[in-house]
This record gives sequence, C-alpha cells and structure tokens, in this order.
Amino acid sequence: MLVALGLSFNFLLPIRADLDPVINEGDPTCASLGDAAVSIFSRGKAGCPALSASLSREQYQTPPVWERKAPFTAQMATFMQYFEWQWSRGLDASELPASSRAPFSLLFLALGFLGLYAAWSSDRTLFAYLLVLAGTLTVGLVVYLNFKHGYSLHAELGQGQREVRERDYFYIATFSYWGCLAGLGLAWTWRAVARGLGGGVSRYRQTAPILLIALIPLGLNWSWASRSGDYAARDWAYDLLMSVEPYAVLFTNGDNDTFPLWYVQEVEGVRRDVTVIVGQYLFTSWYPRQLQELTLPGTQRPFDAALAPGLHAERATPTGPLTNIDPVTLDQVSAIRLPEDVTVAFPKLAVTYPAGMVLDRSQQIALRIINDSALERPIYFSSSGGMMSQLGLDRWGVRHGLTTKLELRNLETDSNERMIQGSPEYGGNWFDLDKSLTLYEEIYEFRGLRDRDIWADRSTTMMPFQYYVMALQLSDVAALGGRSSELVERLQEDAQSFQLVASGGRFGVPEGDTR
Repeated sequence: MLVALGLSFNFLLPIRADLDPVINEGDPTCASLGDAAVSIFSRGKAGCPALSASLSREQYQTPPVWERKAPFTAQMATFMQYFEWQWSRGLDASELPASSRAPFSLLFLALGFLGLYAAWSSDRTLFAYLLVLAGTLTVGLVVYLNFKHGYSLHAELGQGQREVRERDYFYIATFSYWGCLAGLGLAWTWRAVARGLGGGVSRYRQTAPILLIALIPLGLNWSWASRSGDYAARDWAYDLLMSVEPYAVLFTNGDNDTFPLWYVQEVEGVRRDVTVIVGQYLFTSWYPRQLQELTLPGTQRPFDAALAPGLHAERATPTGPLTNIDPVTLDQVSAIRLPEDVTVAFPKLAVTYPAGMVLDRSQQIALRIINDSALERPIYFSSSGGMMSQLGLDRWGVRHGLTTKLELRNLETDSNERMIQGSPEYGGNWFDLDKSLTLYEEIYEFRGLRDRDIWADRSTTMMPFQYYVMALQLSDVAALGGRSSELVERLQEDAQSFQLVASGGRFGVPEGDTR
C-alpha cells in the first residue's frame, strides 16, 4: 500500500508542475504521461529528464549509501539520541543524553523487546515480520538515510561535517512503530502480572493501573512537543516581508528564512509583490527562469497598500522582469575564477572583486539581478551576512528593522540625513531609525518570540537571536539619535527577553549552557 501511495504521489508531481504553481520546486514537467511513468518506475534513471532529476535528488548530489557521510557508529549514536527524546524529553533541557531521562528510555526500550517476545510466543510468522520491520526501521533506515554527524551530538565539528539541523523527524515511522511494540510489551506485562495473582476476572481490574505507564511519554514530552499558540515562524515571516518596500527583491539564505515567507505570501496573501530569492536555489537551472517568469509585467503581483497604509511610499509597478538575461545564457552561467581584478558597477556604487576570487553561479546571477533590478525594485537581504557580505555589498547596507536594504548611494558625497550609524561596540550598522522604530512599534508581531518558556529546536534560535540583535542595536541608535531614555530602556529590556528565548526560553536553557 505504501508503495502504491508513493507511486501515486510521484505521478502528481508532473501534473502539478504543468499547472505552473508559484512555487514549483524542480519544475518536473514532462512531455507525456509515458515519459513520467518511465522516470518513476526506473527511479530516475530514464524517461522525463526534469522528473528524473527531481526523483534522484540530483540537485543535492547525494552520494551512494556505501559512501558514508559519517561513521556508522556516529550515525547510530545520533539515532539513539533521538530515540531517547521520545519518552521523557521534558525532564532535561539538554539535547544530549541525560541521566534523568535514561530510566524511561530503558523502560520503553525493554517494553518494545517484550512486544517482540510476545509475538514470538504467540505467532512465529508474525514475529518474523515484526523483527524484520524493526530492523528495517532502525539499522536499515540509518544506513539508507546516511546522515552526517548529528547537529547537537557532535556540535564541536564544523558545519560542513554535521547536519544543519536535527533530523529526528526522519525517524517518525521508527518511533511510532516502537511505540506499538512497547504497547504490545505493556499488554504482555499486564497479563503476566495479572496471572501471577491467581484466578478470577478481577485480577485484570486490580492490575489495570499498570497500563498508566503508557501515559508517561505524554506527560513528560508535553512541554517540548506542544506547539499550541506558536506563531513564531509566521510572525517572523510577516515582520520580514512588511519591512521591505513595494516590489522589493528579498534575498534569503536557506530553508529556515524562506519557507515561512512563502507560507505567509501564498497562504495568507501577505506582500505577494515581494520577490523572495533563495540564494542556494540560484545554482539550479529551473529557479532563475521561474523568477523571471513571475516578475514579467503581465505576471508581477501588485502591491496592496491597504495592508499597512502610509508605511511605505508609493512605487510604480516595475516595467520589466528581475533580469533580462536570456534563458540560454542563464543556463550557461557557472563558477569562474577571476583572472584579474573586476569592477562591477551598480547605480551610484561599484564593487571591485580581486583577481583569484571565485564567483559561483548563484553569486553571478545575484549580481546580474541586482544590476538589472536596482532602479525599479529595492534590494533587501534577510541578513547583512550571507549573500550581501559575499558580494561585498555590506558597506552599503542600511537596516530597516529586521532586514538590510542595499542603499544606492555614494558613501562619500551622498547625504545620509535619514540614517544613523550605531556605535562600533554594537556592530556599527547604519539604521533608518524612523522606519525601523515604526516597524518595531506599530507593525511587527512577536507571538512566541519575546515571551516563551521553551524554544525546542536549537537550530532555529537564529530567529529570536535576530530580534535580540535588532532590539539591542535599536536601543543604541535610539540613544545616539536623541530619543527618550524610556524608549532606550524599553528596547534594552526587550533585547534581554529576546536573548532569553534565543537561549532556549525560561525553562529550556540547559544547566551550564553558555550559548
């Protein structure tokens, strides 16, 4: 049945792609249903090229399973770390194995094996099936997924050697299955204890409280598993989109600061005029073409001024796409090592890249987009690091709340009356103070960002950390700009609240944690 569902889902990919959705990852469009079928049943080895590339995950260049990304022992250690989380995560804020959680992990591990023993005792065929399934969903799955070192278990390693986030969700089938085995083991234990009390039906009623063991994971995981009232990702995305001017181009760095934006745009309909560009996707051939198509005069989505009246000055709809480079040339862009110094001119500014520097495909396309769009579309970055820093444009960055705008100006001659530069000890960033304060005090929403007991996923703490840095820098710039001491103190207090959330929340900071 699972195989059939998988095949059905794969057939839906080219059907959906042919409808040209706004977010069309991989663009697996096929010329015919037959080509699609060949790709699906050959597992990407033949048939429709676009669908085959998507099914084989060509974009990610995944190595075969015999080329291990990390030692198998390290991969199993990470799996066991995630297994431990399933039963009593709330007892200790640390992601690492904890002595307080160990008894419960061992209890449910033992109950699972008791479940297998119960199957052995009653039906050897069933036992064989359950044993093979257990092996497939544990050791077999670890071998197949072939992850790098664990995000937190091997935090001492460089980012290239470990996963960019925790990958426990890939094992949801494993943990669900082991929960079923533990349930069988608990039922077997209940029966064994009841039989030990002698005859009579009442013995099962008397020993029924033993089944309350099944509630342990619910009680001990609730604080960490519950996402009730959690709007942090949504509000962060809303705040980011509202920070930019009409028809802006907003460069992001990866999944964490892109997918929430797509949700807010496509589900809630907020700021669809903004073109969100994921730097990593520019390496593909399909993504730059989609950006061009979505920003043509006939397809560019309009700015809705009613969303926040008076927040941004009116701007005419752009007359052309992000870039006019033709698709054939776009496909041919590849990494180059500069043989000599190269100066790239933008309106009112220029950047010189030294000889020997390597400009990869994404950086070159980003430069062309900025060059072709800058006069009609404001250019923003979700952070001053990442793409902006790589392209040497951070000197012209001006903070608008959470975002950094590429300000087209001559640093030596153009007026900067609207801008205030922060103190060196706070980073020395330039701020449009009035715009930033308007955004912070009147527009931004902070649910789950300024007040939170637990921030469960350390790999996404950069989200509240950005608010911490923004509030702290705003307090500094507000003081330099002569604003009231009450405002400065309130911003500093907010910064402390954001910092606590970025550390894990009031109850989510491991003892002795210095991060």
